[in-house]
Amino acid sequence: MSLEGNSKRKSHRRSWIVGIALLLLCAIPQLTNAQQPKKKMPVDIAVTEMDIQSLNDKLDIFERSLSRDEMGAMTLLLRRAAGAPADRPGDVNMKASFFASGPAEGNTYGQRGIIIEGGRTANAQVGTPGGRPANNTLRASLGGDTDPLAIGPKHEDPMPAPDTINALDGKLRNFGGTLSPQERGVMDWLLQRGSMSAAGYGTPGGRPPALFAALGTRKTGDTNNRWLLHF
Repeated sequence: MSLEGNSKRKSHRRSWIVGIALLLLCAIPQLTNAQQPKKKMPVDIAVTEMDIQSLNDKLDIFERSLSRDEMGAMTLLLRRAAGAPADRPGDVNMKASFFASGPAEGNTYGQRGIIIEGGRTANAQVGTPGGRPANNTLRASLGGDTDPLAIGPKHEDPMPAPDTINALDGKLRNFGGTLSPQERGVMDWLLQRGSMSAAGYGTPGGRPPALFAALGTRKTGDTNNRWLLHF
């Protein structure tokens, strides 16, 4: 066997080993990135008084379809939200999204452009863009996770029965399919304020507060008045 032929075979073997090593080095970062969870992309939703008023009008219609117990739960939500601490003016940090856990059954709302801070647009499925799914969001908003007294018929604001909460949860998710991204953002804001409240607002059994009051603000008629919801 010639020395020249042996040298060529060794050179070919080295080239083959180097090629495999390079392929492995290129594959390792891709495998590592695939195993890491994707980071939540922050999204800011700008809502105006018109968005809040539009949601208020739609809630008036939505509430006509509720049972007496479900309406009582909605009243409790509004009262609790109105009693929550004030948010920073025009700037609200959102912890979770009620609608981000998926579209309601039969929802064909699809994708749409969402106006976010700076005039940029983003596409997203039904649900508040950038929001994280939250467990027991509605129950927490009704005081189930924060108010140990909110149980039993003797309390001034008794915790609604589990069946009532589950039924209202499903109806609210279907209701979300009829809302704009801004209106869904306001609903998330309302639910978050309900979960932050230590007590109800107003007289138990009385007329529930309006949506503006439940959000800790008031209607001024200023079309330039807006809030940034940071998801």
